[in-house]
Amino acid sequence: MDRYQGKKRAGRPGQGARLKNRPKYLDEVAFDPDRGMLSAPNGDDIVVINGATLRVVLDGMRQMLRSGSDLMWYNAGVHTGEAEGRRLQKAITTMGPDGFLHLINDLYTNLGWGKTTNHGLDMDRRSVVIETRSNPLTRNVRSKQPVCHYIKGFYTGFCAVVFKSDEVTVSEASCEATGADHCEFRIKW
Repeated sequence: MDRYQGKKRAGRPGQGARLKNRPKYLDEVAFDPDRGMLSAPNGDDIVVINGATLRVVLDGMRQMLRSGSDLMWYNAGVHTGEAEGRRLQKAITTMGPDGFLHLINDLYTNLGWGKTTNHGLDMDRRSVVIETRSNPLTRNVRSKQPVCHYIKGFYTGFCAVVFKSDEVTVSEASCEATGADHCEFRIKW
């Protein structure tokens, strides 16, 4: 898998090679060296975290809080999904649901949340299926139960805003952590 283009550049410590096919929106991320802070064009702060560290945090919370951590991550996902839906409302209106779902797939794939694709968008049945491969919550994780509570919550909140529905249901039909080759989210609204 070729992730980088060219040679590593010499310069400041930690300065590495540039990403090949770098998403345009990453050019809009600002770094404030006085505050040591990354921010999105809308002013939201951005924090980069190592995937293994994220999984250690998730595992520690599961050990301490048991099923309570699943609910906490799900609710955090709902909140984030609603906020993203509101933030991207203009694009949703101009692109239509199918175009917009493809944009979201590209956006979150390029942010490192796994290879995301959707299929089966059916506006009459008010449903869509979204698949994710190699998302950071399931990489190197084995579980008897699905573990993608944050992503499930994200799709719940996001679709509630995008499709203007209070009756969104998301089920995780398969999960890489349980041995499946991808995570599959079946969404109805």
